Amino acid sequence: MKGQLASSCTVHLPRGRRRWFVFAAFAAATVAAAFGASPALANTTQSSVVQINVSDTVSGICPFDIAEHQEGSLKVTDFFDNNASITKTIVTSTGGAFVTTWSANGITATSRGTPVIIIVYNADGSVQTATNVGLILNFVVPGTGSVFAQTGKLVFDDEGNIIFQAGQNQLVEGDTAALCAALS
Repeated sequence: MKGQLASSCTVHLPRGRRRWFVFAAFAAATVAAAFGASPALANTTQSSVVQINVSDTVSGICPFDIAEHQEGSLKVTDFFDNNASITKTIVTSTGGAFVTTWSANGITATSRGTPVIIIVYNADGSVQTATNVGLILNFVVPGTGSVFAQTGKLVFDDEGNIIFQAGQNQLVEGDTAALCAALS
């Protein structure tokens, strides 16, 4: 059920872009696996906080690789019905913004996002929809300003296809020219 979450929420985008839409779903699955997803009582909620502090390399967004660092805390809250079946998971940043830095060629762009991810489950526990809401990414380069933003609302079906979008969706639309120019 929860172990399928990360792959169920994967978005069908070019390599390097899909990662942004699954990071919170992955965190939800990780927390559930680490702390258990079984509620003590029916019709309850269960919350956990996961600390993220990871570095990676992002490829496929610019013609060059980008060194990435992500840091922050995510609160994962699972909701259960009267039958003790999971109905929804909400993932939010907690304790401040979720900070992502992308660096290349001696230049660093920083994003301080406050994403909210809402995962709704079918009665059998499979994912029905995953929704990203809010300021997911807004990369700022000192002296240049905002060069890339992913904000608004994105709703994905159980296959990871976008079924609704609103807001500034540069990552979805592949509009990375300003970001790549700023990091060149």
